[in-house]
Amino acid sequence: MLALGLATISMPFWGGGRGAWLVFLSACLIAVLGFFWFAPFILARGLSHRPDIFWSSLNMISQNPWLGLGIGADYRVVTAYFPGGVDHSHNVFTHAAIELGIPGLILWAGLWLAAFRVAWGARQSREGCILLSSLLVSCVAQQFDAASLWESPRAEWFVTWLPIGLAIALAVQRGRTEKRVVSPRA
Repeated sequence: MLALGLATISMPFWGGGRGAWLVFLSACLIAVLGFFWFAPFILARGLSHRPDIFWSSLNMISQNPWLGLGIGADYRVVTAYFPGGVDHSHNVFTHAAIELGIPGLILWAGLWLAAFRVAWGARQSREGCILLSSLLVSCVAQQFDAASLWESPRAEWFVTWLPIGLAIALAVQRGRTEKRVVSPRA
């Protein structure tokens, strides 16, 4: 819900202008009022031990910082509340670092930054707005529950790879358009 809310609130900024600020401030006000109105329902589950899982994941990364455990390695993130461990780190970036090490994390973050760069360059187009919004939803959602990058497709897999695929498609489309503009047919 947080990811969808942030994407919705931020969408007016992709086009810019005073109207964007008005929509943004109105959406923020509605979100704050909605939070206070529904706070007992929102906070009923607490943080689901995500901070503990995050710190334990960082500890796992520090044990194998350069090579990680390997792609597709089975691992358990052990915390005080889960002595048997949970089967993934609940965060795509820590998951990448656990499996691929710091070099893999840097490459993974670079891929995401490249996708954001493509989306930002095309923010005036409908496709760029869609890509920016989907990247924002994916990035926020993956901070709290992402279990797989390489295994068979499931919901988290699509949230991870669909925006990357859209960024590649948009970059190719923009490259073809720029090529036509630079060298028109005679």
